[in-house]
Amino acid sequence: MGAERNTSYDSETYRLLDQLFQKLDLIEQRPNSDGIWDLWLQADRGPIEAFGSFKEMQEDEEVSSYEEYVELWKESYPDEHYWYSFTAVRHSDNEYRGVFLRHRQVISQFSTVSEDYPMDIHEFVKWLVDAVDECIAKLKAGTYNREVAENLPPQHRTGYILQRDFWSLFPECKDELLGGFTPEELSAFTALVQAQERGKNQGRRLAQMTSGDFFRFCAMGYTANDYSDLQLSPREQYLKHADGRDEGLTALPEDDPVSFSEWLNSSRGGVHPWEICRGGNSTHIDLFPRQDEKGYFLVLDGDSWGRTAETIKIFLALSKAGIPVVLREDKTLGDRVAGIEKMGIVPEGVFPRYCHSFFPGEHIIDFTNLPLEHREELSKLCVWQPIPEIRLVD
Repeated sequence: MGAERNTSYDSETYRLLDQLFQKLDLIEQRPNSDGIWDLWLQADRGPIEAFGSFKEMQEDEEVSSYEEYVELWKESYPDEHYWYSFTAVRHSDNEYRGVFLRHRQVISQFSTVSEDYPMDIHEFVKWLVDAVDECIAKLKAGTYNREVAENLPPQHRTGYILQRDFWSLFPECKDELLGGFTPEELSAFTALVQAQERGKNQGRRLAQMTSGDFFRFCAMGYTANDYSDLQLSPREQYLKHADGRDEGLTALPEDDPVSFSEWLNSSRGGVHPWEICRGGNSTHIDLFPRQDEKGYFLVLDGDSWGRTAETIKIFLALSKAGIPVVLREDKTLGDRVAGIEKMGIVPEGVFPRYCHSFFPGEHIIDFTNLPLEHREELSKLCVWQPIPEIRLVD
């Protein structure tokens, strides 16, 4: 990649980016990758003068005194020392180079990007070069990995904590999850989960099902959760609370098992009709009718933390009514209620959703960043993953 390449950065930035990636070639890449490097960079908070001019802030009425100026500075930058996860990517096939800090892309360079309005970020890239130089010096001295292992703040680490340990410091979260249940209901749920894990009653089926039956099953769940407009017909309740993309389900005759079976087994029976409690991509509740050679049964899916209570109440209501229903993530939700579910802790800067890849070999579906409140106490209760060691190229 020469200086002629089309990018949106100025020439000095090009030069420093070349220098940055030349230095990275001295460091081993991420295992099983082609052109990816990971490091931990450090930076001091710096002097208060770099935060902004006290005089200008006072004139703009942002602060009224020097004491307020100092207080605002420390509120904005509370730590004297900062750590940054650094990931650099280089793809030779399309001449792409990228830099990520704290899991966010800060530099993106393609050979085909227009030169119009070039960005001058050479001072920032110079800081990256110097910071990588410092890492290389510590790697040569044999101190880098030990320093990271001993001093990396917990909010940048990956691990897990048991729900009960998290609840010991945030009891309101337990109340939010379980406060709407009686001890008898929780015991009944635990027994149902254990029975499902043993395979008990998994062969139970309904001989037939209609769309009206399905709406009635939905209404049982709505009633159990005290949803609004329970005086409406089951079909109207479904229309009010479900996703809305029913793909023709609500147009079927409610008392015709043949039309329901034909529709269910057609290509029109997609996912959206079964989103009976609408929400986001991972925060809705699904109720899937399933048909096999023995008949019909239901599969209930609602494992997001915020929908756990609703899902449990639907499961209890259907089970109590004798409806054959299977709960997805039964063990995980059982562990959640018991307080022994593993809650994944992902680094600051990572949005705590869809983070399964951070926990290879483990079944963890609930994630969070380490909160600021009780951080020190929580970090002692977490099981942390080893921090990958970095080495120089042999």
